[in-house]
Amino acid sequence: MPYIEKIALEKARKINSTSSIYGTFAEIGAGQEVVNHFFKAGKASRTVAKSMSAYDMTFSDQIYGREGRYVSESRLFKMLDHEYRLLEKRLKKKRGNNTKFFAFADTVAVSTVGKFHTSHHHHGWMGIRFQNDYMSSYNEIILHISLLDKTRLQQYEALGVLGVNLIYSAFYGKKDHKHIIKSLFDNFEPSRVDIDVLRCSGEIFKKLDHHQLNLELIRQKSTAALLFQKSGENILPSDALYGKHVLIQYHSARGKVSDSLMKKALSYIRSTKKIKSHPISIVNIPVQYLKTKNTFYYLKKYLSPSNQNKSQYILISDFKRLYELRNFIRKATDQYIFMILNEELLMKILKSHLKSSGDILEFFSRLCGPKTVLLISNSNKLKFSPHFHHLKQYLMETKHIIYLNDT
Repeated sequence: MPYIEKIALEKARKINSTSSIYGTFAEIGAGQEVVNHFFKAGKASRTVAKSMSAYDMTFSDQIYGREGRYVSESRLFKMLDHEYRLLEKRLKKKRGNNTKFFAFADTVAVSTVGKFHTSHHHHGWMGIRFQNDYMSSYNEIILHISLLDKTRLQQYEALGVLGVNLIYSAFYGKKDHKHIIKSLFDNFEPSRVDIDVLRCSGEIFKKLDHHQLNLELIRQKSTAALLFQKSGENILPSDALYGKHVLIQYHSARGKVSDSLMKKALSYIRSTKKIKSHPISIVNIPVQYLKTKNTFYYLKKYLSPSNQNKSQYILISDFKRLYELRNFIRKATDQYIFMILNEELLMKILKSHLKSSGDILEFFSRLCGPKTVLLISNSNKLKFSPHFHHLKQYLMETKHIIYLNDT
């Protein structure tokens, strides 16, 4: 038996041995991978009130209501609402004084074509609604995951272990931001799963700093980037950006985007005949800049109505290469991506990791893909390599680089 499976069974066995923890499991899309650990551990009747998988859409709609997307946060909440409400309705009077109830749910899309996965849509929503004490109000932990393993069976295994870790953390884990992340990946390789949304709510999480909680996902290499909206909550990038044109500002201690350059960029985009709608505006902030400023500072600075050129989202990221940022956005939309930079910043980025003309060619081939445009201030400083002149001319002629007068 693999080591991580053995640890998951030990955790399930501990929960099964605690008669005061009792709840339901509803899993759609990848079998009943989480509850199976509790059945294998033995004495599952002490923990499992019900286990179900409503795979058929008609059955699922009859139970949880109609849904536009079946792998979505709204579907997860409908599952949790239904299962937890039913649990309390049927068992609260009988067991409420000596039982901490919970409802666990997940809705997941895994690899279905052949042995190896063929797309980037192996993802899902997972959550638990649980009581911290008898007859108390419920708390919740909600997360969105991308499954990174190549085969369906590996994805099933990762999903099952992560689900057990989530339930175990809810009842036995410490409720500070470092320990929550650590407990989710206990005896588990973070490279197998990407968590890009994590939300905790309820009485026991009132003192939890949710910005630090999510930033801990980046610091512990559980994800590469987080997208924050004005409310301060992070949001799934595909929900915000799908089918939209995107304008990205790259924040840096040096080479910040000026207000005038931002105006020029927006003016150029509006004049482009191929662009029929206003782009989504994002400021990308490397996570290292949060050492001196917190997330709230940047949310207030860039998303405030008082900011004339305010953005709609803040992206906190740990990308080592500029093209990694572009690739991240590309996963969420197939429309135009505009990246606004000044030459000082672009030169700094290039010089930090390019050592030859071959590296320069690779850099721009990765960065300037289809429907990707660099909007650069027209100070004409990009002369650090004699080999770059002709490449720059080509990128300008193909409109991958557009120079703007920054006045």
